[in-house]
Amino acid sequence: MNQFEMPDHPRYMKQLMLALFMLFYLSPDSFATVMQDTVTKGQVTSTREQALAFLDKIKDLEKSTHWPNIKPRLFLKNLRTNIEEPINIYPGKGTNFCGYGALTYLFLQDDPLGYAQLLLDLYQHGIATFRKTVLTPRQSSKPKQAN
Repeated sequence: MNQFEMPDHPRYMKQLMLALFMLFYLSPDSFATVMQDTVTKGQVTSTREQALAFLDKIKDLEKSTHWPNIKPRLFLKNLRTNIEEPINIYPGKGTNFCGYGALTYLFLQDDPLGYAQLLLDLYQHGIATFRKTVLTPRQSSKPKQAN
């Protein structure tokens, strides 16, 4: 393995799941619009400490009806890990998600509290707003209803 390859390791896969949580379920145009403000302005709007304090206040997160296969405890753990160690965001091998990983990293650098709030809104409500953009999952990403 060279210095630029990430190992295939369960820890990285868990981080990948959270880091790309919103990315897989949003259209590329929506994500690009959201990230454009963050990347082009480049202003730090919150700190890691603020984001971690926000997560510390969450004592009991109910299982999401919008993302039933994502356990609340692991969701919060992965959010915390991404905030504490944004450099470990791993988009996977051969997935063409390196751009999303890079933009997520920038979001975590500039506004980790906004990142945590955005993902929590998506997890709890299945919809979130970032500045002027409303983020909703694609229809194909939503859990199928039993007939």
